[in-house]
Amino acid sequence: VKQSGTDNETGSGLGLLLCHELINQHGGRIWVESELGRGSRFSFILPIQKANNVES
Repeated sequence: VKQSGTDNETGSGLGLLLCHELINQHGGRIWVESELGRGSRFSFILPIQKANNVES
């Protein structure tokens, strides 16, 4: 199912689904803020993991 966006772009939303899954698998969070007639802002947070000290 393709839908038109605010600038008549088309898409299926599959990219957002993939982002959501990837971010969740890494312990993060994704959310959207929408304003009618202006558009939407998508934001996400990914946790920082400290690097392991590896001796050569």
